[in-house]
Amino acid sequence: MINKYYKKLHPAIAQAKKAFPIWRKLVIVRELEEHQIWWQVKKGDSSFWFDKWTNLGVLYHVLPDDSMKEEIEVQNFATTEGWNAQVLIQYIPKEYVNHMIENIPPPQVTDELDKSWWLLEKNGKFSVKSAWEYVRQREVKMYNYNQMWRKHLPLKFSFTLWRAWRYKMPVDDVICRRGILLASKSWSLPENKNKKQCHIFF
Repeated sequence: MINKYYKKLHPAIAQAKKAFPIWRKLVIVRELEEHQIWWQVKKGDSSFWFDKWTNLGVLYHVLPDDSMKEEIEVQNFATTEGWNAQVLIQYIPKEYVNHMIENIPPPQVTDELDKSWWLLEKNGKFSVKSAWEYVRQREVKMYNYNQMWRKHLPLKFSFTLWRAWRYKMPVDDVICRRGILLASKSWSLPENKNKKQCHIFF
């Protein structure tokens, strides 16, 4: 996936042009989720522009479009004595430089990589549950769905009921609507009539 979609780009700005549907959905979710990842600076290998390592947010989104946004690491803006203000001022406004010098510890001389923290969990560890709860759009609970998905009902029955309710059963007319032509095998139907979902249950 990296070779196909990222190439030389940072994952935060990789696009979904001419990509598979699953990748396009990932890009949409990324726009929401990436702001919930904070990078604790250790060595300084985080991306200066595209990772959220300051409390100002992701600099790529905060600063004007005409700012320099080539791929560069945080450690390139510091020396063993602290932040290099002369280099920082070439890339970001003076007020941002002052904020970083006063509030953000500079990278350390260490081999320890920068650590990511998932802000939606107290322990800082990513979970699919918290990510899903963050992006999902809750709707009003439906009585019919509550009856389908019951604790003591086997999943195969629940899925069958759900597919029938959503008209997703693999019968002739549903398959044909997807552009797949086939001949009906139901001898009980009139000639040239496709099998429909109602013929299965009624």
